[in-house]
Amino acid sequence: GSLTEAVSYERVLIVSNVEIRNYPLANGTSMTVFGGVFSPNRATLSARMGETGCEATEWAGNYTSVLCRAINGIRSSHGVTLTAGMSIGSISEAWSYDSTQVSTVAASNLNPQGGVLMEVAGVTLGLWDHTSGGRIGGSGCESSDWHSDTSLSCKTTRGDMGSRRFTVTSGQRAGSVTEVLSYDGPETMLVSVDGVLTTNLVLAGGKVVTFQGASFGTFDGSTGTRAGGTVCEATTWTSETSVTCITSKGVGTSGRVSVTAGERISTLTEVVSYDTLVVTSVARANVAATGSVSITVSGVSFGILGGSVTSRLGGTGMEETVWISDTSLNAKSGVGAFGTSRIAVTVGVHVGSLTEAVSYERVLIVSNVEIRNYPLANGTSMTVFGGVFSPNRATLSARMGETGCEATEWAGNYTSVLCRAINGIRSSHGVTLTAGMSIGSISEAWSYDSTQVSTVAASNLNPQGGVLMEVAGVTLGLWDHTSGGRIGGSGCESSDWHSDTSLSCKTTRGDMGSRRFTVTSGQRAGSVTEVLSYDGPETMLVSVDGVLTTNLVLAGGKVVTFQGASFGTFDGSTGTRAGGTVCEATTWTSETSVTCITSKGVGTSGRVSVTAGERISTLTEVVSYDTLVVTSVARANVAATGSVSITVSGVSFGILGGSVTSRLGGTGMEETVWISDTSLNAKSGVGAFGTSRIAVTVGVHVGSLTEAV
Repeated sequence: GSLTEAVSYERVLIVSNVEIRNYPLANGTSMTVFGGVFSPNRATLSARMGETGCEATEWAGNYTSVLCRAINGIRSSHGVTLTAGMSIGSISEAWSYDSTQVSTVAASNLNPQGGVLMEVAGVTLGLWDHTSGGRIGGSGCESSDWHSDTSLSCKTTRGDMGSRRFTVTSGQRAGSVTEVLSYDGPETMLVSVDGVLTTNLVLAGGKVVTFQGASFGTFDGSTGTRAGGTVCEATTWTSETSVTCITSKGVGTSGRVSVTAGERISTLTEVVSYDTLVVTSVARANVAATGSVSITVSGVSFGILGGSVTSRLGGTGMEETVWISDTSLNAKSGVGAFGTSRIAVTVGVHVGSLTEAVSYERVLIVSNVEIRNYPLANGTSMTVFGGVFSPNRATLSARMGETGCEATEWAGNYTSVLCRAINGIRSSHGVTLTAGMSIGSISEAWSYDSTQVSTVAASNLNPQGGVLMEVAGVTLGLWDHTSGGRIGGSGCESSDWHSDTSLSCKTTRGDMGSRRFTVTSGQRAGSVTEVLSYDGPETMLVSVDGVLTTNLVLAGGKVVTFQGASFGTFDGSTGTRAGGTVCEATTWTSETSVTCITSKGVGTSGRVSVTAGERISTLTEVVSYDTLVVTSVARANVAATGSVSITVSGVSFGILGGSVTSRLGGTGMEETVWISDTSLNAKSGVGAFGTSRIAVTVGVHVGSLTEAV
């Protein structure tokens, strides 16, 4: 009788550790396997490395370890299994063989057609031929030839990829190097449209574009093309050097073309463009400022559909743009107040324009201003009347002269504007309204109150100046820097503005007569006439050569000194006269003294005068020249028939002959010839008288000798 599975032996195989865990491919090294109590029956023990038995198995010592001679191999991590009788013990992933490594690849850039034999170097590439192979990226080599554990060769396949890694597989182990290989990329050299070397494309598309170059791929399935920024409608691969493309619709400017072969792209920049648009005419050249006026625009290349078309009038987009055809569109103008403007049409990235194509109706006609005169300090509102102003209130501004109003407000129905007047001091001005780029104006429409001078505190001024004088009036200015005073034609030395009704003026030097006083405030001036004058000169004493005498010699050259007051504050404005003749030279000495060098003369008692500026001071009958005296006659008896020469002697006969005459009795001599200051010769006339006197006249002086001839 029996009982199954009634008794069992103690488990005798417990594998706990392996001494060496990594082995080269070509082996023979002994592996020591440690564990629990193994079976004492040595004949029943065997060991396996992975799925292959050890070349030899030996006990080691006291049944707790086993020596296993490792086999050749190329696989990855493995377990170790011990068998004793029917008992089995194992440990998983206990050891492995050295990993495959790739170090160098003989080529880096490959021909897309393939077929290139390439050498690869590395370590642990396999122990024999049938266990090793190479891959370029994701594709195996056309053929792989194993040479040794450190070398193999690979024949490349066709390809059109970018950078790729190279991988060597040895058994279950693989080694690789990344981005070590790449295929030649496509290269575009020429582009032709419908067989002609041109680069212009029509908007409607459908043109056959031929790309010529190199490395466009070895078959049809991996090639694509683009013209501009758009994929071609169809691409046909012709050969490795030629690809054709049917263009799609478009509106782009100059753009690039590109050919894609696999992962590689070839491009040429700015090589093709679509026809540019041209605006030729506008059906309506003038539109209302209120906008919403329909304008028909004509031209070419306006696009093949309406989605990409917009238009602008001046700097503002149209309210609406409706595409009609490739040559026409309709646009609705917006509100505006500009003058003549260009119209621009945009199709895609193309822009066409026509200058001075459309203008808005004139919207600014200024006809009147309600108030035409304002005080200097203002704030009054001015109402400006005119034609229809722009309905776009944001673009309206008003100016009084060259300065904007403090505030501008619409009044009612766009026919008047309220302008808050600014402070000012200028004269007549215009009013200008601006709406957009349109301007309306009216000239000399308003002015500020005029400056007026009422009183001046002084009337007679010291010629030396420096007198502070108060001036009163109205509208003399709003602040200090805009007002100044003038005396005649000269500005005050300083002008101090006190208020709108008062200022002070420090007088300048002067020697003029009556003068007006003027106050200038901005562009306005007020004056009062003949309100001021300077003290005139006053002559008190006259001396000749330092002696208080008034007799002058005929020959002149005497130094005459005039003493008095107010002869001027400097030399340039003073002049003198002695008798009726201007002195040969006048020297200003001081405000109280002037000297004069007398000229030649023959007058009797006369006046002297000193001129300082416009003022004159005189003393009458204060100087005279020496009187003449006849002393003798060289011939005392003459024939009655006349024409007898008589020599007359004396003194003070003058210094030249032009002013000398002579008489015999009551009859003038036929001829008088001046010889010198003491002598002359006279020719007697016919006579029948007895003894007569002879008289000589020099200027206004007369000298005679009785019973002389």
